[in-house]
Formats: sequence, structure tokens, C-alpha cells
Amino acid sequence: MINLTIISAIALSIIWHEACHALALLAVGVKVRVIQIGTPVIYRRGIFALGLYPFYGGVVAEDLTAVPRPAQVLYFAGGPAGNLLMIKDRATRTEQTEYQKRGVGREAMRE
Repeated sequence: MINLTIISAIALSIIWHEACHALALLAVGVKVRVIQIGTPVIYRRGIFALGLYPFYGGVVAEDLTAVPRPAQVLYFAGGPAGNLLMIKDRATRTEQTEYQKRGVGREAMRE
């Protein structure tokens, strides 16, 4: 059961990572050609491609060479930045849950 949980967490992390790359491409005005999750590809619909093993992801852009360097940097940084936001959000939620369990405010927890 724990193996399925780990595989699901990895797959969700890859989906989030690739979605952030795609959002960064859209933010700079570049067309996304393919968003692939997993390999080998067994299902394709529109720009989405799903593979059998969810341990790989990729986003294919229309043409990055015609895009200015800052836009390229934004695209490449989009995935890791999304992962950092996800980790930060999870840490914040865990912290809030601990406060709620103890029934005290943040000020009392710091003392």
C-alpha cells in the first residue's frame, strides 16, 4: 500500500512540475505543443500525452530560439519554482494543523 502512495506522490509531483513549465510558456506567449507525463506514451489527446510509467515528464514548446533569454529562463525555472511553492504550501498547512491540534495561537506556540 505504501508503494502505491509513493508512486502516486511522485506522479502528482511530476504533473505539477510540468504544469508549471507549461504555465510559464503561456505567460511568455509561447505555444505549448506537447505536455507529456510518463513514458512510453500509451495515450495521446490534443496536447496531452500519458505514459505507462509516471517517472518522466516533459513539455515541448513551439520555438524557444525566437524567444528572448529572460523568457527562456522563466520557462526553465517554472517547474522548479512550482515544486518549491508546493513544498512551502505543504509545510504551512502542516504547521497550521499542529496549531489547531494544540488549540493555541501562533504566539503561544513560539514561547
